[in-house]
Amino acid sequence: MAYVEKMYTEGEFQDEIVKLVIANGWKKVKSFFRAVYPDL
Repeated sequence: MAYVEKMYTEGEFQDEIVKLVIANGWKKVKSFFRAVYPDL
């Protein structure tokens, strides 16, 4: 059960990230990555 639950939560986590990115727009995401990873 733990294995299935882990897979499910990871999938949900990725879905939430995608929704968040689309909702906020790419400008905020790019500025965020620029702040966290300045070398990129």
